[in-house]
Amino acid sequence: MKKKYLIRTFIATSLLMATCGHPALAGEMPTSMDSMNRLIQDLIDQNRQLTQRVGELEGNMAATQAKTAEQLKALDKQNVKTDPKKISDSVTLSGLIEVEMATGDDFAGDNFSSLDLATVELGLDVKATDWVAGHILLKYEDGDDEDHFFIDEATVVLGNSEKFPLLLTAGKFYMPFGNFETNMIQDPLTLDIGEINDAGVSIGLEANGFTAALYGYKGMNETGADDTIKGFGAMAGYGYEEGDISFHGGVSWINNIADSDGAIADAFDSAGLDAIDEFVNGLGAHIGAGFGPVSFIGEYITSLDSFSENEITYAGLGAKPSAWNSELAYTIDIFDRETVFAIGYQQTDEAVALGLPKSRYSGAAGMEILPATTLSLEYAYDSDYDVEDGGSGENANVFTAQLAYEF
Repeated sequence: MKKKYLIRTFIATSLLMATCGHPALAGEMPTSMDSMNRLIQDLIDQNRQLTQRVGELEGNMAATQAKTAEQLKALDKQNVKTDPKKISDSVTLSGLIEVEMATGDDFAGDNFSSLDLATVELGLDVKATDWVAGHILLKYEDGDDEDHFFIDEATVVLGNSEKFPLLLTAGKFYMPFGNFETNMIQDPLTLDIGEINDAGVSIGLEANGFTAALYGYKGMNETGADDTIKGFGAMAGYGYEEGDISFHGGVSWINNIADSDGAIADAFDSAGLDAIDEFVNGLGAHIGAGFGPVSFIGEYITSLDSFSENEITYAGLGAKPSAWNSELAYTIDIFDRETVFAIGYQQTDEAVALGLPKSRYSGAAGMEILPATTLSLEYAYDSDYDVEDGGSGENANVFTAQLAYEF
C-alpha cells in the first residue's frame, strides 16, 4: 500500500512539473484544440515511461531479495556443516559420594567407632551413535587395601536393544552372576560370596522383558594349568512392570565361584593361594516384587561343589558355602520427602572360614532430605557360628549412618 502511494505521488508531481514547464502553459492557456491534444499526448508518454521505470525497479528489487535469500540459506547450511558437535550431546557424567559413621561391638566384645569417606564414584558414559556406547566407572573405597582408587568398570557395548535384541559387552565389568539388590547400607552376605568383577566378554539378549547372557572372563587357574581364559557362565531372567505392580526374577550359573571378589578372595589371599585345585561351580537365584509402596527382595547364592580342605574348610572338611538374603520394604512420603523403611534377615551356611556371620537381622530407614541427597540409618544384629562349628557363639551389633549424594 505504501509503495502504490509513493508511485501516485511521484506521477502527480511529474504531471505538475510537466504542466508548469510546457511552453503552451508557461504563459497563457492554449487557445486551440491541437495544442491541448499535444499536451495530453506528452503527459501520456511521460506516464508510460514512468510506469515502465517503476516496473523495472520492482523487478530488480525482487531479484535482489531472491538472491539475498539464497545467500542466507547457503550460509546456514555452511554453518551447520562447520559447527562442531558439543561433547555434552553424547557424554553423560555421573557420580556418587558416601560418607559413613559406624559404631558398635564385634564378636569379641570390643567396642569400635569410625567415620569414613566410604565410597566415591565417578562415571562417564559416551554414546556417539545409536549402536555403540562406552562406559567408565572410577571408584574410591575406604578399606585396608592400598589401592583405594581404581577403575571399577570400563566397557564397550555394541548393539541397540530397541532395534535389535542382542548386545555385546567387552571390557571390565561385573559378571551377570547374582543380583545383590538391597535396601540396606551394608552389602548383603550373598554379595560377599558371589560378586565377580573381571575383564571379560558377554553376549546378552533383551526382548519383551526377558534377559539372558553368556559370558567368559579370565578367571582363576586350576593348580598347574596354563594361564588361559578359564571363567564362564550364563544367566536368564524376566522382568515385568505395569503401574504399581512390578516383578523380576532370574537364575545364574558360573563354573567357578572361587573367582568371587569378596570373602572367598580374601580367604584365598590369607592362605597364600592364587590357583584352585578344582573349579567350584556356583548357582544363584533371585526374585523381587513390588505392590504399590510395598516391595520384597529374595536371593540365594551357593556353591554346587565343595572346596578342598586346604582352601576353605568347615567342620574339618572342604566347605560348601552358601548365603541367602530376604528384605521387606515400605516406601512413603514424609514431609514430601521419599522415605524407605526396610527390614531384613540373612543367613549363611558353611561360611565361618570366610569370616561371615551365621545370621543377620537388620533394619534401615532412608530419606531423601534434599534433591539427590539421602540420609540413611541402619542397625544390624549379627550372630556368629557356634563354637563347635569354628565360631565364637557370640553376637555383634553395629549402627551405621550414611549421607549420600548422587548426581
